Amino acid sequence: MKRNILYFLGIAAMMVACQPKADTERLICTEADMQAFPYQQAGLHVVKQQTVTPVAEMPGLEVIETRFINLGKPVTVKGYELCRTEVEAKEDVVWSLQPSSTNARKDWVLPVKEGFEQENYLGMNNSDYGGGIPVLDLWQRDGGVAIGLLEPVLRMISMPVEWKRYDNKITACLHYNLPEAIELGTGDTLHCFKAFRLSHKGDYFNALRTFSEYMQANEGIKLQPSEPQSFEPVWCAWGYERTFTINEVVGTLDKVAELGFTWVDVDDGYQIAEGDWNTNSRFPGGDKDMRRITDEIHKRGMKAKLWWAPLAADPDTKLAKQHPELLLLTPGGTAGISRLLTPLPTRTPRTC
Repeated sequence: MKRNILYFLGIAAMMVACQPKADTERLICTEADMQAFPYQQAGLHVVKQQTVTPVAEMPGLEVIETRFINLGKPVTVKGYELCRTEVEAKEDVVWSLQPSSTNARKDWVLPVKEGFEQENYLGMNNSDYGGGIPVLDLWQRDGGVAIGLLEPVLRMISMPVEWKRYDNKITACLHYNLPEAIELGTGDTLHCFKAFRLSHKGDYFNALRTFSEYMQANEGIKLQPSEPQSFEPVWCAWGYERTFTINEVVGTLDKVAELGFTWVDVDDGYQIAEGDWNTNSRFPGGDKDMRRITDEIHKRGMKAKLWWAPLAADPDTKLAKQHPELLLLTPGGTAGISRLLTPLPTRTPRTC
């Protein structure tokens, strides 16, 4: 019992340094940027209803469900923000988990310093980079605070983090831009995504573990057991990047085997292009050259893997030109992001 009391005291003390702002939601409309509720001005009247449910079996976790109800004249909603939070920086650096993907390939665990700003959009940020985890975490020596979504599918939100210069507070929130603006008529209700706030000890591992456990227990997420081979060490030939040669890969295999690797991954660069997956001019023997690499890997008792992006097609490939019906188009009808709409037929994956 004593340990539990101390644990809850720790959570309470931590929340002093990681307080949510007084009104943690924002409704972004064409007519007004509403940041305090109830909002009443010039015929506009919007109220906020919010349910905050502590999860008893997961100390520090609050499930937040927010609704905006329009009691005034119609408004045009463009987006909203949830869980706006301020963290008081006690040191020169506050650590963070910001799991979004761009072609900058930034680490997901980042130090936040004065002047830092990052959007963390979870949609497509570049032609082949996007997605992430809908969890943002900020922590210091005495603990941290995480915010995020509890939705059964990934939503295209941003999780912006900012530490303005000459200020000791870091701000973060969950920001959602609607794909198209909608009219919220008189008497209409806008239901926002289900969100959470978590105060925790330690670093982001605790936040991710709690998020995972909640999603499995309450949102129907079922994690399949990992195959034993998933934990075996892999050497990836990407160290030689896209211009690797057959001899470079084969010449490295003895050292790779000596170091105890189980798998060898032939990475991006063997193909003509994404979408045209035949070997390129650096494989003058074609399939025989790829077979040679595979045989050399097997000869040393290791297993071969091949990098492949089956739902990608560069604009000038034969695949894109001969099968335009497969391309996933933008709303404007262009293939700005080279992705296929439907998977190509594939054989059942096998270990080579």
